[in-house]
Amino acid sequence: LRADHLETYGYPKPTEPNINRLAKEAFVFELAVAQSNWTLPSLASIFTSKHVHSHGLYARAERVSERELTLAEALKPAGYRTVAFTGGLDMSSFYGLDQGFDEFFDDTGDKPMGSFREIMPKALKWLAANKRERFFMFLDSYDIHPPFDKPDAAGKHSGYNGIFKGKVLDYALLRSFKDGEFISGAGKTVLTEPDLKYINDRYDAGITYA
Repeated sequence: LRADHLETYGYPKPTEPNINRLAKEAFVFELAVAQSNWTLPSLASIFTSKHVHSHGLYARAERVSERELTLAEALKPAGYRTVAFTGGLDMSSFYGLDQGFDEFFDDTGDKPMGSFREIMPKALKWLAANKRERFFMFLDSYDIHPPFDKPDAAGKHSGYNGIFKGKVLDYALLRSFKDGEFISGAGKTVLTEPDLKYINDRYDAGITYA
């Protein structure tokens, strides 16, 4: 989730009305630095409060060491119940990220990544049954993640007829961008303003959907 695509941080489009409403009644941090450029090591840093070179989780073939003290484990002595509802993939128990959680849900069925559409009903049901408890709940989904395929309620893309019409904006396609050009088997195509706007709008649709 890019900060510069949030109205809270000055984006001109109202992509996240709920976050924006919360921000008006909360502390808003204007500088936050991720410890890695991708999800798995960043999450391991959040859960262990360590830099990547300290916790050592660099790749998908690795796990968080059981020697690490995780956030969920640190909250246990204070009487917190700990639960996570995740979209799987990089937030999977396979990598040891469930360490310390009383309950950890990461099953996405036959999908590679989970959406809030499936996650939130389960989380709200748990919340209704445990709302009087002291708890820490971690929520994670992949709605703002390639492929950028979330529905746009306004139907604003119906008039787009550029090179990406009918294509799935996934990693395989997005990696073909370089220096304002789209590289394919047919050669190089210079991206137009409508092309770039289409990609940005599809990304924004994922934020609003989430």
